Amino acid sequence: MFQPYFSLIVPVYNTEQYIRECLNSCINQSFGDLEIIVVDDCGQDQSMQIVQEFAQMDSRIHIVRNLQNLGLFHTRIIGEMQAKGMYVLHIDSDDCIDWDTCQNLYQMIQDDYHVSGIYADICQFEFKTLNKKYKLDQKVQVFQGQKVWETAIPWNLCMRAIRREVVNRSNQFIQKHFAHLLNLTYAEDALKTAILLTHSQKVLKTNQKFYFYRHNPNSSTRIKDRKKLKQNAKNSSKAINSLDILIHHIDTLKGIEKIKEFQRDLYLYSLRDTLLPLCKNQPKCSEIFLLKKIEKRFK
Repeated sequence: MFQPYFSLIVPVYNTEQYIRECLNSCINQSFGDLEIIVVDDCGQDQSMQIVQEFAQMDSRIHIVRNLQNLGLFHTRIIGEMQAKGMYVLHIDSDDCIDWDTCQNLYQMIQDDYHVSGIYADICQFEFKTLNKKYKLDQKVQVFQGQKVWETAIPWNLCMRAIRREVVNRSNQFIQKHFAHLLNLTYAEDALKTAILLTHSQKVLKTNQKFYFYRHNPNSSTRIKDRKKLKQNAKNSSKAINSLDILIHHIDTLKGIEKIKEFQRDLYLYSLRDTLLPLCKNQPKCSEIFLLKKIEKRFK
C-alpha cells in the first residue's frame, strides 16, 4: 500500500476566495511524496467546486465530505483518520505554505533520525503573515521527555508536522474523553496541541517560517456578531474545562504547569475576543470585573 511521507490536511468551510492559493501551495511543493486530504465541512459557497477542479488535475488530492457541519476540531480529526502519511500537517484553507515546506521538514526529520536513530514525534516551525518579509534562522533545537512542554507555546496546530502514530494515539484519547466536543471552532488548537504533547517524547523546533497566515476577516475568531461571540465564549469555556480533564492524565509537573498556563491564556483571549465585546456598555461587566474572575479561577 502506498504510504506518502506527508499527509496535508485541509478542512474547508466557506473559503472560496482563498482556496485556490491554498491548494496551489500544496500541489506545487518541491517535495512530491505527499497526499492532500481536503475535508468538506458543509459550507455554502463554491469552495468545493474549486477543490473538485484541482482534484481532477492532481490525483494526490482526496476529498472527504462530512455529513453535517462538525467544526474545525472534529473536521481535522476526520482528515487525520484518512491519512496514510508518516507525518501529518494541517493547513487552514484560507492560508498557504511555502513551496519548500515539505522538503525542509523532511530534511530536518531525516537529519535528526540519522544522528539519533529515533524519529521525532513533532517537528515545529513558525508562521509569517502574508506580504511580510522575514530573516530565516536555520537552527534546529531538540526537546525530549518533559522538555517537550517547552514547545507548547504558541499552540497553533498548523505550525507542527506530527508523526501519524502520535496523531492516532491522541485521537484515541480524544474519542474516549472528548467525543462530546462537537462544533468546537474556538480554542481548539490549544486543546489539541496539549493532547498531542501528552503523547509525545521528542520535538524538533526551528525558527524557520514555513506557514503563511492570513488575517481573514470572515474567520470564526474574527466575526463579531453577537451570536458568534456567544458561541466562541462557550467554545473557550469547553476547551478550558477539557484541559482540567487532561491534567489528570499527565504525570509530569512541567506538563501540568503548561496546561494551567494554557488555561490562563485562554481565559485572557476569551476576555479580549468575546467577553468584553459582549459586555460592552454594561456597567456591571467591566474589564476589571472579568479580570478578578480570572484571578479567582487561577489563584
